[in-house]
Amino acid sequence: MIDARSAVVRLIDLPFPRLRAFAPTAARDYAEAIAAAQASLDRVTLTIGIDSGQAQWDGRPLPLPPALMSWLAVLADDLVGGGVGVARVGASALCFLSAYRRLRGDGAALRLSGRIADPLDAEWVEEKCSRLVAAANRIGARPRGGALVARTGRRANARYRLALDPAEVLWIGERLAA
Repeated sequence: MIDARSAVVRLIDLPFPRLRAFAPTAARDYAEAIAAAQASLDRVTLTIGIDSGQAQWDGRPLPLPPALMSWLAVLADDLVGGGVGVARVGASALCFLSAYRRLRGDGAALRLSGRIADPLDAEWVEEKCSRLVAAANRIGARPRGGALVARTGRRANARYRLALDPAEVLWIGERLAA
């Protein structure tokens, strides 16, 4: 038995998040609308602004030095463009240098072009991917619990791609291939 005479009642305001923007208009019933809204909220977002040199993971800044930012842009451009990933062996340096040029200018890209091989060295590609994964892990960017960059295939024939869906990448400004 409980005596309610000594009970204290407190009223609090609870904010109610408006979820209409996440619910599909074509949902047939309440359960379908809730499932679609939850799937939309669960989607991660990688935002890339190559011209500004900024990347964000779900709204949190992803600080990257210029070479890594350029490499992230190359991988994201490949993903959004429907590519199969960037080859570990034989990848062209032109796309990377194009991204670097947009980020740092013609002079910096010209100086860098004299220091990197074309095609890109396989160890260079591996190192950039590894450093991207480490930078993403530092801020908690772990899509589906894994690494930001995934490798497919055996080492000699490996390809690297972002471990995201194309819809999860948001470009600010023009893409590299645009």
